[in-house]
Amino acid sequence: MPQKFNPIDIRGVKTYNLSDRKSKVTAEDFAKTWQKGASYRAFLDYLPDILAGGQLKSVISAILKAYRGKRTILFGMGAHVVKVGLNPVVIDLMERGIITGVAMFCLGFLLLPLAEYVPETWQSGWLLGTRLLTSFGGPLFWVNGNLYLMDKTNVSSRNHAFSLRTAFFPLAGFVGSLLGGTMPQQFANLLNVTLTNPAPYRFSLLLGAAMLLPAIPIILRTSKVEGQISRNNKKEESGLLPYHLFIPMAMIMLLRTVGESAARGFYNVYLDTSLGVSTAQIGTIAAIGLLVSVPAALITASLATRWGKERIYLVSMLGMGLCLLPLALIHHWLAAAVGYVGLMMFAAATKPTLYVYRLEIISVVWWAAMSGTGGTFHGIGEVMTSFGGGFIITGFGFRAFFLSASILTLLGAAFFWLFSRAVNKKNPTYVESTPSYRRNPG
Repeated sequence: MPQKFNPIDIRGVKTYNLSDRKSKVTAEDFAKTWQKGASYRAFLDYLPDILAGGQLKSVISAILKAYRGKRTILFGMGAHVVKVGLNPVVIDLMERGIITGVAMFCLGFLLLPLAEYVPETWQSGWLLGTRLLTSFGGPLFWVNGNLYLMDKTNVSSRNHAFSLRTAFFPLAGFVGSLLGGTMPQQFANLLNVTLTNPAPYRFSLLLGAAMLLPAIPIILRTSKVEGQISRNNKKEESGLLPYHLFIPMAMIMLLRTVGESAARGFYNVYLDTSLGVSTAQIGTIAAIGLLVSVPAALITASLATRWGKERIYLVSMLGMGLCLLPLALIHHWLAAAVGYVGLMMFAAATKPTLYVYRLEIISVVWWAAMSGTGGTFHGIGEVMTSFGGGFIITGFGFRAFFLSASILTLLGAAFFWLFSRAVNKKNPTYVESTPSYRRNPG
């Protein structure tokens, strides 16, 4: 039986005229009912101009205005965007040139040192999440950074631009390693704490992340330069994927990565466990390897202009394969050091030449796909080398591992030689100085 309630006493309630009331919402902001057969644009218009509905419309309007004005659209995102399955949408917006930047790499480094401020039960997840964020953002930057640099440079400046970019990485790594080793102690002295306190490391990490921020206005400035993609994406139809170019280039990237990853990932373990080299000496050899990479990358542009990217890449790949032989065949720290440093030098020469070559042999409409394919197989090569290397070394020793890596690298050089000859034969009109969007990709 329903319970009876006494009426509310409203004698103490004060009222005022409804027309005098200030309201945040008007009838014009209300949603409209769906009409059968209406378009998606109409669906957006039917949404209420209140809270999320109004915010969604504002974001769409702002992105459209920036895109039409040829402004940079920088998309700040975390791992949850990927987790909930929106990565195909993000990739589509990037391929269509709407989103021109994704801020994940820097964001991950900025969030990492804040782990000490979250509840203790969350700290492990926080550290893992920020690491995943930087791990996802890093490859996204490398893949699209190559594409962006390719798009904003012309044929005459492209080799020099990629050589300069390649040279900066080992140089920055050398300087960054020195700063990373000394900054915590400097911050500890300033804060009057010991290195057992997390504060020195927190400020060191935050400073490292802050060093990435000046790149944003630089990218925003260069984004105003019209590139080849924006000039030609309406002039060409993508058509069928040129598998005869993609599959060989993927294998070439894979085999090249095996050689470099074998040296980078295991030379220090080899020197330590098999040759008894001190940690300081191993660090010195690594530093020399970084330093010789700088001039090697810088002179690559001039050499490629004079003798061609294909020839320079082929010679560099052969050099990488041969430099692995001293690590495999000569049981001495000096031979291993010479082999490692030499490999780093030749590897630095392969990067700018291959980056440019693999995009110049295809149409502009396939640049993004080729850049992504190269990055994917580079990652696969690193995983295969790291995972398989442990089993080979455990079962057969370092000699077998480095010898296998040398053979695979040399096979990669031979495969590239055959592939480049086939490309030139199939495209007899191909000239390296001709922009790719003017060539028939075959």
